[in-house]
Amino acid sequence: MKTGAIVVALAATLGFSAAASAQDISATPLYGNLALNSGFTPDPTTVEVQAGGSDDASTLGAGCGGYINNAAPDVSVDYSAGGGFPLNIYVNSSADTTLVVRQPNGSWACNDDSSGLNPWVSLTKPQSGTYHVWIGTWSAPGSISPATLYVSELEPQWTAVGGTPDIAALPTYGTLDLVNGFTPDPTTVALQAGGPDDASLLGPECWGYINNAAPDVDLNYTAGGGMPLNIYVSSDSDTTLVINQPDGSWVCNDDYDGVNPMVSLANPQSGLYNIWVGNWDGSGIVDATLNVSELPPQFAGGGSGVASPDLGAAPLYGTLDLVNGFTPDPASMAVDAGGSDDAYALGMACTGYINNVQPDVNLNYSAATGVPLSIFVQSQADTTLVINGPDGQWYCNDDASGLNPSVGFKSPQSGLYNIWVGTFEPGATSAATVNVSELPPQW
Repeated sequence: MKTGAIVVALAATLGFSAAASAQDISATPLYGNLALNSGFTPDPTTVEVQAGGSDDASTLGAGCGGYINNAAPDVSVDYSAGGGFPLNIYVNSSADTTLVVRQPNGSWACNDDSSGLNPWVSLTKPQSGTYHVWIGTWSAPGSISPATLYVSELEPQWTAVGGTPDIAALPTYGTLDLVNGFTPDPTTVALQAGGPDDASLLGPECWGYINNAAPDVDLNYTAGGGMPLNIYVSSDSDTTLVINQPDGSWVCNDDYDGVNPMVSLANPQSGLYNIWVGNWDGSGIVDATLNVSELPPQFAGGGSGVASPDLGAAPLYGTLDLVNGFTPDPASMAVDAGGSDDAYALGMACTGYINNVQPDVNLNYSAATGVPLSIFVQSQADTTLVINGPDGQWYCNDDASGLNPSVGFKSPQSGLYNIWVGTFEPGATSAATVNVSELPPQW
């Protein structure tokens, strides 16, 4: 089964207009046709092309730009959707390229510069049918540049043109060897942030300029105890954070707290983390402090920079007192989901907007060995779930079943669970039901 975070659609999807009639979708594509069913391999599937042409793509509407070849598509993709996978169409090139996609329903999706100078159209709910694809160049009409077109149901794997960060090099500022429960917490490293290399080529969330020659810091970390891992930067300058995780994936952040970045891992892996601290604008080297912690971040000036939910407040809709084996199962409580406070501040797995003033529901639960616990939400709206467990850790979910979230505990602890139900729009409220069960969720 394929895995990978589903990204928010970055494309500007535009209605078909008369201005688009010059594109000859009936012509044989210059670089071939791809026939792909959901779950295809290899993923990504790639096609080498020559990007560019003499025809102005901006006539297709706002969001479309560059110069393409109207005479024929560069590539056609016959795609059968399924499995809830997104469809990502993107380009990698040393040139400044653009992307124009005509979807099966006749609408246009265009992009420029999603990762450095590389474009990306991301369709979270792709249609089945034929996608006609053109790859343009931004410069003068008639210019041609080699490029690679990628079609994928996973997050883009960008290739850093001109060199990738050397994850095997000795770190400039040393190595941290930390086991969960380490002290002092946070453990800190003073360093000089920045470098000549553009981190945006590593992925859509990676920004700023780093030194590809070597990591700034290596972290050998042994996870355990259900502890999260927070890696963050304190600086008077605008810094960014770039991390290669033990599984080889890249995770990045910018401006979590003011201009300070943080990567928060709710379920960190054990192994080697290669860490770079970047400077946003590439203007030079700046002073910064790298912090590694299993506690909420303490940025300069105190606190996390974001108001925290009040765990001690009386719950807005009441308390459930449940002992293992309870009936009825599920136990339910009606709530109004939503609020004005961004749950993302609690960790990267937490999304939506909640009410920090007080929990929606409290659950006092007496657990039994080998009996799991599920907390899930049912609503007609797109809701999220935020839980503070008896261990003080945050557990969050979105879209476990359709738009309904669920958090499962294989070996739940006895104690107090503070529960919030969020919505994706700040200030919005929607009717919802919180369910607590020792059985698999019944949606």
